[in-house]
Amino acid sequence: MSYLHAADYVVIGIYLLATLGLGAWFSRTQKTTKDFFLAGQRMHWMPVALSLVVTVISALSFTGIPAMTYQVGLLMLGMIAACWLALPIIIWVALPFYYNLRLYSAYEYLEKRFNLAVRMASSMIWVIWRLLWLGGVLYAPCKALLFAVGIDETANREAVYAMLIGLGALTTAYTFLGGMKAVIWTDAAQFCVIMVGIAMVVGIAIFGPQGAGLARSWEMATEHGLTQITHLEFNWSDNWAIWGFGPHMFLAVLSFSIADQITLQRMLTTPNLAASKRSVVAGTISNTCMLMLLILVGMSLFVFYHGNPDKYQDLVRAAPNEALAPILAENPDHDLSALVATTQTPDIDTNRALPYFIVTELPVGLAGMIVAALFAASMSSMDSGLNSLSTSMIVDFHRRLGWGRQWMARRYHKTPADLNESEELFLGRALTLGMGVLATSMAIVVSHIEDIWTIMTTMVNTAGGPLLVVFLLGMLSRRIGPRGALLGLVLGVLFTVWITFAANIAASTGWTWLWPFKFDAIWNLTFGVCFTIVVAYVVSFLFDPKPDRMHLEGLVVGVGKPGQTMETA
Repeated sequence: MSYLHAADYVVIGIYLLATLGLGAWFSRTQKTTKDFFLAGQRMHWMPVALSLVVTVISALSFTGIPAMTYQVGLLMLGMIAACWLALPIIIWVALPFYYNLRLYSAYEYLEKRFNLAVRMASSMIWVIWRLLWLGGVLYAPCKALLFAVGIDETANREAVYAMLIGLGALTTAYTFLGGMKAVIWTDAAQFCVIMVGIAMVVGIAIFGPQGAGLARSWEMATEHGLTQITHLEFNWSDNWAIWGFGPHMFLAVLSFSIADQITLQRMLTTPNLAASKRSVVAGTISNTCMLMLLILVGMSLFVFYHGNPDKYQDLVRAAPNEALAPILAENPDHDLSALVATTQTPDIDTNRALPYFIVTELPVGLAGMIVAALFAASMSSMDSGLNSLSTSMIVDFHRRLGWGRQWMARRYHKTPADLNESEELFLGRALTLGMGVLATSMAIVVSHIEDIWTIMTTMVNTAGGPLLVVFLLGMLSRRIGPRGALLGLVLGVLFTVWITFAANIAASTGWTWLWPFKFDAIWNLTFGVCFTIVVAYVVSFLFDPKPDRMHLEGLVVGVGKPGQTMETA
């Protein structure tokens, strides 16, 4: 059964076409790779701030955060606390290095601080990591829309693939046309659409005709334990205790902000360092507002359905959990009157609660707008990823290693040394198309993973921690050398991938886990960071000579002005 109406599809179609049109409009100003990758460094800090928010608050967050809040309530506020705890490190430690060094790619810093091998390894690991992540952010809205139009994705894989390919092609097209300027301005517009959409969901769920009102909603949430802010009991298998959840979120925010080309590239589009810092602070404020609303969405969905038992039973029939699904498949008329929504064992697939509410409780047209907001969340992350991936390939591999320069020289009948940025723009756009194809292919692979929250944590766990360690140790420690950084990074990634699969995901690799207990995946990022730090220090002390001060000038905190080297002086 399809819940959306023709008017909803019209709204979604208009939104998607408008986004493509915006990309075409900005294509007129793309003359060089600096325009295409850094928007000419002429962007105002406010749209950059909004772009930073929607890049991180992807469609995975749009559906995943309300789904988890439905189960654990205000424990999700730890995500907001992590953003503010990480802010001083971002604006006072990392950002001055990046901006004053006049970088295009974050990984250029690693060559200056260590050597070329560390830069290339970091960039390649990041490219693979982000392609996997893009697959997740592209799949999330398609999963919700397929549910909304009544298509069983398990039985109709062709529909899944068709939708993934369509959305991937559209996002790739406007990123290909408009470059970074189109990415930032479409992100800013998408931020407004997302905020309005989720605010309407909260308003209708709580204050609508069948809502419980604010006071009663809070009482119901309190009765079911959803207003607890912290959980202090220590347990290796509890992913919501502050001991595991807190470090994970803090390190995740730092890895996205310091070791990730996607976020760094936005910070470098402003005309000066002060504007870049303002964009990060404003982005943190905006991110706080959006996260608060997403958490309120999850809370309001719980109290809405708990306060309307008949509607809750309809939701269970439409989106049962794994235990109930086979029972209802065998007996669709199974009596559900005894079901009670709880935070511990919800009877529903909580990932589907939000899309179900959108298509069944919102007026015609408004439902289409909020589904468009779901698409916006996905597109805003994918466009940022595609542009940053092509930037990394151009700056780290084409310019630095010469990949593709002979082909470009033959195309333009020049010597490789005579190629300029205008001619590189063609290659940048071609790489954007190629990355779009790869990201869409990754989405098809990711579509076989059921749990969106698992996608979120797994994508961040595998590479984000070791990459973050290499950057932070480079900036904060004078003793870390190139061998320590390289081995720490490579072994740290391998270690994190191993514990992610052996301890949490794949039964086929479980035999490599020698301990009698397993911990929750929330610990993987923290363990990966700790392991990388230990390896980097041990190898550096054993095999790296102590770097001289002249080499560290402007590259380590406390050794000269951040980013002020002989090259930039």
